[in-house]
Amino acid sequence: MENIALLAGYGRKNITPDQPVHIAGGNWRGRVSEGVLDPLYATCIALKMGEATFLLYTLDLKVTTKNITNPARAYISKVTGVPEENVLLSATHTHSSVATRYTWDGVEEYKNFFYEACAEAAKEAIGDLQASDLFVGSTQTEGLTFVRHYLMNDGTVSGSAFGDTSSGYKRHMRPSDGELQLVSLRRDGKKDILLLSFPCHGTFQGNAKVLSADWVGPARAHIEANSDTLVAIFQGASGDQTPGSRIPDLAIKDYNLHGQKLGDYAMAALSGLKKITPTQLQQKRRNIIFPVNKKNMDKLPIAKEVMELIAKYGPTSQEVKEKMAGSGLASRYEANWLITRSREGDETDLEPAILHLGSMAFVLAPYEMFSEQGKYIKEHCPLEQAFIVTCFDGSFNYIASKECFDYDCYESQCCFFARGTAEELADIYVDMMQE
Repeated sequence: MENIALLAGYGRKNITPDQPVHIAGGNWRGRVSEGVLDPLYATCIALKMGEATFLLYTLDLKVTTKNITNPARAYISKVTGVPEENVLLSATHTHSSVATRYTWDGVEEYKNFFYEACAEAAKEAIGDLQASDLFVGSTQTEGLTFVRHYLMNDGTVSGSAFGDTSSGYKRHMRPSDGELQLVSLRRDGKKDILLLSFPCHGTFQGNAKVLSADWVGPARAHIEANSDTLVAIFQGASGDQTPGSRIPDLAIKDYNLHGQKLGDYAMAALSGLKKITPTQLQQKRRNIIFPVNKKNMDKLPIAKEVMELIAKYGPTSQEVKEKMAGSGLASRYEANWLITRSREGDETDLEPAILHLGSMAFVLAPYEMFSEQGKYIKEHCPLEQAFIVTCFDGSFNYIASKECFDYDCYESQCCFFARGTAEELADIYVDMMQE
């Protein structure tokens, strides 16, 4: 039987607001945009084999929560005719994008603009469909991403926002995953399409009041300016990884240089990619029930008292400081997340998914997967490649690995899922690819 060709198309639309907006990441209430450092985009990759068409998006947003993905998916489907379940949305996880998860004046207006832009990107990608050869591979980078949990000189651990760092930083808790994954869709008569997955938070801008795609923006621009290629960048398993390090002289401090260096790694790797023949285009999903994270739930009563004082006097008030001093809480963030997690009950669900092309698959992971699980999936993948896409399908927050439940860190405190979920989920993805 004759092989059915894989068709691929590319569409991209600007989703940068033209009015001040609240910025996601950090103190969103206090971060109202005062300018644009670089544009935000909705990038759509259309993939078609036979009767099956999928739209795979990477969006310059911090998260893709249900309040924006569900109406976006419905609107895109209505405009294009592609089934809603075949519209796949993920975020690049820039912490300098629009705070779409929250309610503020103007957010609904922005969402409507966003839905329209996503639909236009899809129409452009579908109109751009062309028979494509598929090439996959990866390359290792140096000095571009770091695990953000540290061992201190006194033997204690500093995890993200928690921990005493007065004794000084000794080393990172474990080596980072610096693998850059590549998928190249090569088309006769049209520009090639390059998909990249890299596990690194988009946090260069900190609490600055400017909109930015963070390192993704200059990486994308650098490759497109220096090659005849259209680029889509996806977030890898970066739940515990950032572009910065507290240990001196390890990290690139400028987001432009970081993006350009990543782009150079990508372009250098293109000639070494392996051609594979896709045999199908199929989505697989499972719905799994997991236990809820009950870490430190015995502190819930004092957490409620702390949050009541914060609401009354403010987070830096003397009243809050005195209550925190005797509370046993690592920070006011822990107090907030204890209350949030307490509302989840005893169980919650996850829907792991893969988009399968025969000898490679896109691993579509909700929430922020840790680098350990990303590496595990890639190392145990029975296919040529498991291309990691996280911050997918209406999710926010972390799926923390077992190790960080042993000490206080931001990720284990706000993670909705109990210890062991991350490892079980990684095994589920491997099993789905083995089927």
